[in-house]
Amino acid sequence: MRGTIAITLALLLTAATAQADPIPPRRGRYHPRVKVARKVFKEVGRLKKKGKLELTEKKLKVCQPGQDTVRRMWVGPGGKARLYQYEGGTDDRAIRATFYYDRAGRLVFALAEATYHNSASVVYRVYLNGKGKRVWQRRRVKGKPQGMYSSTWPEAAMIHAPRKALAAADPCKGKK
Repeated sequence: MRGTIAITLALLLTAATAQADPIPPRRGRYHPRVKVARKVFKEVGRLKKKGKLELTEKKLKVCQPGQDTVRRMWVGPGGKARLYQYEGGTDDRAIRATFYYDRAGRLVFALAEATYHNSASVVYRVYLNGKGKRVWQRRRVKGKPQGMYSSTWPEAAMIHAPRKALAAADPCKGKK
């Protein structure tokens, strides 16, 4: 699976990748594209709270460090995925990444958190335009995370096709 925790952890340990960021950092919070993503975030939250999203969950057996252990997808009225989440980690950190989709099923916002055994954390908020391109990103570091972490959330860990990600093969299938 393209967005597995193993890939995520590997990319978090590498140097930050370059990205085009057309929104100036200080103005990002008020930019119209960011406001659209926040609106979708709130809308999906309301739908979930009211029970209008249908949940499909896939729990995976753990056979290797860094793999995802749970995959969840919430589908809204009209059959489009509105929310996707995966969780997993290693012995020293846990990762949860949550992806929000607009009514057309396009990824517009990603929230990812890596929590370390020493209570430190790194939180990424990634805002995307209607074409799936990053327009702004914020990163917050609390405490002193062990090891290295990227200044940007890796593109390979973004889930643009949630149905495909949910249906991806279990990495432990056929292993003892």
